Amino acid sequence: ADAMADFLCPECARLRGQEYAFAPPLPVPKHTRRPKLKFVSALLDEAEGVGVFFPEAAPLQLLRSQAEAWQADGAALLESSGVVEATAVERAIAAGEECEVEPEALATLRKLYTTYTAWEAKAKAVLNGEHATDVELS
Repeated sequence: ADAMADFLCPECARLRGQEYAFAPPLPVPKHTRRPKLKFVSALLDEAEGVGVFFPEAAPLQLLRSQAEAWQADGAALLESSGVVEATAVERAIAAGEECEVEPEALATLRKLYTTYTAWEAKAKAVLNGEHATDVELS
């Protein structure tokens, strides 16, 4: 694709039966702006209230279901009364970021993990003698 007129995205090239000019590997399609779960839920509730079939509603419903399932797992992790392993939080964040609809608890888990990593860095500095032990770590 030497000119913009010659460029085909991977999907268009596949539909035309042509090889993608920049392959392999094909880029993984990923949306960068993800709607929040509450907005998708409101949109689907509104579509249901209209009483007309929308072909876009079925894929949105699937994405909402995935985000709601993650939301339940994320909320359970946040509400656990015991010690939560940092790796469990990290795995939960990675799984939440895979959702095409952003679950509500994802931001809270990200903040928790950021707080943990900052505390961990301070603790390692104290243990390595890089930080005075008589100073509060807050």
